[in-house]
Amino acid sequence: MRTLIVDDVPDMRFLMRVTLWTEGSTDITDEASNGEDALVAWRESKPDVVVLDMRMPGISGLDVAREMLTQDPDQRVVMCSAYMDEDDVAEATSIGVAACVDKYKIMTLPDVVGDVLRTG
Repeated sequence: MRTLIVDDVPDMRFLMRVTLWTEGSTDITDEASNGEDALVAWRESKPDVVVLDMRMPGISGLDVAREMLTQDPDQRVVMCSAYMDEDDVAEATSIGVAACVDKYKIMTLPDVVGDVLRTG
């Protein structure tokens, strides 16, 4: 399985990558630190799942997800944020995001990704 992890914080990308690898949830992980690079990496790597920070400088995670899902409605996207509220989750869900994960519960990420891939 190929995963694209997008977060502007290097330590968070590392934590997500290690968490997914440790649980055997991913074989190949690509990374991007901002929305613009995420879209380039996404087009090049065609990941099975994108783990995407909701709030980043420049293009927001929601806008990146919107672009990805407009181009490929079957793309599986998991949004992550430490600052997610009900309105953010509702908006993410309305554009086709498969799941949202609170960064304070990042250890649940492998289970969420697994569920998204099984039901996707």
